[in-house]
Amino acid sequence: MAALTLLRFVPLKPQPLRTVRSSPSTVKTKTLTLTIKSSSTSTVPATERLISSAAYTLPLLNSLHYGRFLLSRSPIAASAVAPLLPIVSAYRSVPLASFVAFFALYLGVVRNPSFSRYVRFNSMQALVVDVMLSLPTLLIRIFGVPTRGVGLKVLSMGFDLVFVASARHLEFGQNMDLIVILALSGFGFALADAKGAGLPPEEKPKLCDAECEKELENVPMVTTESGLQYKDIQIGRGPSPPIGFQVAANYVAMVSNGQIFDSSLEKGIPYLFRVGSGQVIKGLDEGILSMKAGGRRRLYIPGSLAFPKGLTSAPGRPRVAPNSPVIFDVSLEYIPGLELDEE
Repeated sequence: MAALTLLRFVPLKPQPLRTVRSSPSTVKTKTLTLTIKSSSTSTVPATERLISSAAYTLPLLNSLHYGRFLLSRSPIAASAVAPLLPIVSAYRSVPLASFVAFFALYLGVVRNPSFSRYVRFNSMQALVVDVMLSLPTLLIRIFGVPTRGVGLKVLSMGFDLVFVASARHLEFGQNMDLIVILALSGFGFALADAKGAGLPPEEKPKLCDAECEKELENVPMVTTESGLQYKDIQIGRGPSPPIGFQVAANYVAMVSNGQIFDSSLEKGIPYLFRVGSGQVIKGLDEGILSMKAGGRRRLYIPGSLAFPKGLTSAPGRPRVAPNSPVIFDVSLEYIPGLELDEE
């Protein structure tokens, strides 16, 4: 008989647990250190902060017309902005000044590696803000300017915030204001919805309201040798401007049927120019020369003294045909420097 191999199952004896103690030398402890860097600009040199603030002068100059509601309610704010008016006048008297300043800032600072990243970033941000400021103006040209009700309140609040946001950049230079400007541009869509809902269109601001129009019917017409005609709405008490003097005037320009094609009231600040020097059309030059500061006048300007080449139409603005008669309501606000001398 063949031998059979016995298979014996021997149970395993439990082995005592061995505690493994690792040596400090064999354990590597990694410590994660979080370094929080402050975003404060307190470490930025004063010269760089000054250059960055100067860059925001461009959008500030282009946003002054948004401050018309705020400045009319706050004499303190108006007096603070008053010293800027000669600068704004000189700035706007230069042809294409805004474009020149835009590209000078872009090519001279933003694209210049000799400036720090802080200066270049803020300069680029100033350019972006300047571009964004055109959005509310574009929407106004499309949908018109509200003069009453909720539309006027929304417009006033939006203009106030846009102006304050632009001025705030001079000190802080924070890009959160871009969001504010974008959000405020939405009031144009509210105006579009109002028009789409069948609400009556808002009237544009005027220098002569309905009551003034009735009184103007009884005012005698004055005709000059050049063919210019005018009626005085209100005779001023100040001096008359000598030829070559700078004047600040508000105006509402209309075609013969009364449609407005240009207005300083919509821009928010008086128009500054040197009277009698050819900076405006001949009829406006002649009409203002005989006015007194504080006066208002309606000018009936013949085509020969108006726009020889005419003006093209735009959203919310009628076309002015070449050599066609136009009507200007003008208010001579003040004559810088001359009134102080008279006093």
